Amino acid sequence: MGRDSEFYRGRIEQARILLAEQDLDAIVIGQPANREYLSGFTWHDESSSASVGWIVLTPTDGLLLTNFNHA
Repeated sequence: MGRDSEFYRGRIEQARILLAEQDLDAIVIGQPANREYLSGFTWHDESSSASVGWIVLTPTDGLLLTNFNHA
């Protein structure tokens, strides 16, 4: 596992701590700066009303969802 993986893993773990503190089941992240902060996914959205990617983070799982253009 590379340095970048550990770097983002720490950020994800911090987000999961906040999930537990707030008693949340999941968080959905679509804002580009927040998405990049947690995952490194840097593709920029074409407009503020359309996201090219979403992160769904739960206490045990994480998904990066994109359309087929960014897979």
